[in-house]
Amino acid sequence: MIWNYFKVAFRTLLRSRGYATVNVLGLAIGIAGATMLMMYVSQELSFDKLHDDSDKTYRLLTTVRESDTRLIGANFPQMGRVLTEEFPEVSETLTLYRTRGQINFRLGEQRITEESWLMADANFFSFFDFELIAGDAATVLSKPKSIVLSKTLARKYFGDAEPVGQLIEEFDWGQLVVTGVFKDVPENSHLQFDLIIDSKVRGDAEWIEFLNGWEELSGYTYVKVDGATTLANLQAGMPALEEKYLGTEASKYDVSFQNLEDIHFGSAAVGLGLDRNIKGDKNYLIIFSAIATFLLIIAAVNYANLATSKALNRAKEVGVRKVVGARKGQLVMQFLSESVLITFIALVISIGLIDLALPYFNEITGRSFSIELNNIGDFLPVILGVTFAVGLLSGIYPAFFVTRFQPAQILKGVNVKGSKSKVKRTLVVLQFGLSIVMIIATLVVSDQMRYLKGSDPGFQTEGVLVIDINSFYTRRDFKQMKEAFANIPGVKAAATASRVPGEWKQITEIDLSTRAGEVTELPLKSFYMGFDADTREVFDFDIVQGDYFSGDDANDSTKVLLNRAAVAAMGLESPVGSLVHLYRTENRTLDAQVIGVVDDFNYQSFHSAVAPLVIGSWNSGIRSIDYFTLKVETAGISNLVEEVTKVHNEFDPATTIEYNFLDEQLAIKYAAEKQAETIFQLGAGLSLFVACLGLFGLASFTLQQRIKELGIRKVLGATHWNIFYLLSSSFLGPIILSFFLAVPLAFWLMNDWLNNFAYRLNLSVWHFGTAGMAALLVALISVSYLSIKAAGANPVSSLRHE
Repeated sequence: MIWNYFKVAFRTLLRSRGYATVNVLGLAIGIAGATMLMMYVSQELSFDKLHDDSDKTYRLLTTVRESDTRLIGANFPQMGRVLTEEFPEVSETLTLYRTRGQINFRLGEQRITEESWLMADANFFSFFDFELIAGDAATVLSKPKSIVLSKTLARKYFGDAEPVGQLIEEFDWGQLVVTGVFKDVPENSHLQFDLIIDSKVRGDAEWIEFLNGWEELSGYTYVKVDGATTLANLQAGMPALEEKYLGTEASKYDVSFQNLEDIHFGSAAVGLGLDRNIKGDKNYLIIFSAIATFLLIIAAVNYANLATSKALNRAKEVGVRKVVGARKGQLVMQFLSESVLITFIALVISIGLIDLALPYFNEITGRSFSIELNNIGDFLPVILGVTFAVGLLSGIYPAFFVTRFQPAQILKGVNVKGSKSKVKRTLVVLQFGLSIVMIIATLVVSDQMRYLKGSDPGFQTEGVLVIDINSFYTRRDFKQMKEAFANIPGVKAAATASRVPGEWKQITEIDLSTRAGEVTELPLKSFYMGFDADTREVFDFDIVQGDYFSGDDANDSTKVLLNRAAVAAMGLESPVGSLVHLYRTENRTLDAQVIGVVDDFNYQSFHSAVAPLVIGSWNSGIRSIDYFTLKVETAGISNLVEEVTKVHNEFDPATTIEYNFLDEQLAIKYAAEKQAETIFQLGAGLSLFVACLGLFGLASFTLQQRIKELGIRKVLGATHWNIFYLLSSSFLGPIILSFFLAVPLAFWLMNDWLNNFAYRLNLSVWHFGTAGMAALLVALISVSYLSIKAAGANPVSSLRHE
């Protein structure tokens, strides 16, 4: 019986190739688009669940209370050891370290710089379930100067040779021995690394003091705890532990626990974590899921609309089947089997579309999805789930609509349209309403991105080359190196800085207060950047009061500038000449005089308002220099970079050059928004295309049903324009209604999204009017061809048999 259903369905599709093509194409596009989005959503939801004990594993967070309250993902290096000793509930702990941005190797004559690395305790590979290809999890990091490489890095360094036992020279730590190789870290891990070095690689007194001290929050500790009750007991015991080891400083810190599975989406407010570059945002996950759902609904509505229209041409077939004994359930199964067959054909085509579109989708999302014979099983659950949902959604209503036909009325030739037209209009309204929401969202996101790009951050962003300082040699000879950079043709100015406006690393934070004898309250938490006398020429920020650094290093070392936000927060009526105190750590403090006030410039991103900032001299002692900054001509940039590299290599024998263009780094801050903008554009385009595809098919069936009516109207004197207007207006009415229903939903969604920005545009009538006109125009184009064709048809052809 089932086979017979499919055989009849297949024959029906062959007889109605146009109907089948429109349905299959619409469903295939909907399934492909939704499947790719759900791949992304599925991977996001799977973050850090690759470890067997992920539900029992927690990372330590530290709340720091000073002039303000901060939540960070780092803690004291000793915390893991102390938790194991003090709490039997803690079954195992692991501490990771990342003491600098990059490490530098020498392999033969080749210099190599790696930025994706971690330093770890010996139990790293037994604590986490990262897969080792070579080496024993219990011992690969047990000996000092052990290093474990990813599969990709091992092949990069040693080719086809056996990597285990090979030696790699690190410039500061000497020779390291490769003890193992691990499978490349999956994308759905908040820990991303290409190599692991044992934490005993350093044996100097400073490192040992750091590991045993309670001063720096520079360790990243993970613990395993069994059960919520045990975790609650552990959390309750933390205040006593903090008081025991921190003494009077305990009131400044609170340690809490975050489950491993919650890190990806629960860390928006967490600073200084190892996950800072790949934090998830559930808002975008909801948006992508909504777009996928919209595509599926629009594709399913297409099928439902076309199938119910087509059903009118099959009314006599249904009547005959009922007369000869077909039950309602059998008829439902017959039409559902047709829906399943169409959906299955669409599924096969959608896999091909996905394969073609994945490279572009990967470029948008920054992921590396692929569909191949060896991994298609990983994607089949998602693809089959989406297909099954579409098959049911699109097939149920037509199936039950058709089975309501009464055989006696059908075979007598009585009209069987019933209330179908209202349902059909409702489905068209739903289709285009969702499409209009997508168009409005696309316009708003695109305009907000243009607004951000067009907004002046208050400093020079284009033509600024930032070079990292990564070695002792560079810091020792930085003045000569800076002069050599300045003498390169195409370099307009050269400077040094501890941090730069638009900083992509952690900006130094300090406590800022007025000096003794002046009015002061609690210290103000402020950001700090150290500049030299030439930095202003590179970044071209404005000074609204006072002066800038003179270039006299000794004199400048005790001078600072404040931005307007800092002046306002401190309540300084006459800031120039004021004395202030800067505190970073006990051995990094400064009593300084304010010599100037700079206009507020957006040194972070437009997501947040400008915060208080102190600009000190490069040699103030608060923070050492970390960058050269060069203002350069953009013409012939490749040659200029070559010359800059030569200068760098001449002065620095230890590290390879690490450089960035400032405008490119600033663009990364808006990568999530740019990604959303592109996906909205694709989603809006696909949804509108699928909706119009269905509208075209629906118009075709409607014209077939009204062909004799149109012939009579033409005989009675109706003009081409009358016929065109009559047909087009019947479809444009529901689209106008869908616009008015879509506007409130789109306004609510996009206003909520814009609230994520401290600097945002306001929603305008233009966004909504343009979306409505676009949908109306595209729909009109979709039905115009058929309307014009019908208006120009010879009425004799449609009436000759009457």
